[in-house]
Amino acid sequence: MKSYLFSILAALFWGMAPVLEKMGLSKIPPLAGIFVRSIVSAFLCAIIFSTFYKGGWNWFFSEESGKGILLLVISGISSALIGQFFYFSALRIGEASVAVGIASTYPLVAFVLSLIFLGESLTLYKVLGILLIVSGIIILTSRG
Repeated sequence: MKSYLFSILAALFWGMAPVLEKMGLSKIPPLAGIFVRSIVSAFLCAIIFSTFYKGGWNWFFSEESGKGILLLVISGISSALIGQFFYFSALRIGEASVAVGIASTYPLVAFVLSLIFLGESLTLYKVLGILLIVSGIIILTSRG
């Protein structure tokens, strides 16, 4: 049940972000927007982590965390930098609902990649869910 609450809260905050970003990007280049957003996020994350995480930063220097850190670095470059740059560029020049709608096809990409790399199962419910998500995005972004 807790995961549903966290997912709903994530959707709420992620839903607010494009509106704020669209307004913020009116006179700011996309890369500068990513920089500001990332610096503030990193700063606040470091403060919260240092304050509430037991054991501090010791995990960062452990031998076991090396692969995980590398994967997260690659994820950050692909998602938080490159993906965010293209998303902010689309958001700046287009309608927020369209930019968000098209960018929101990422569950389809994650679905296919999780089948290939994580060995997740292909089920009827997952396929139906993806079809509903894609159908909703098509309807949301249609010009009709």
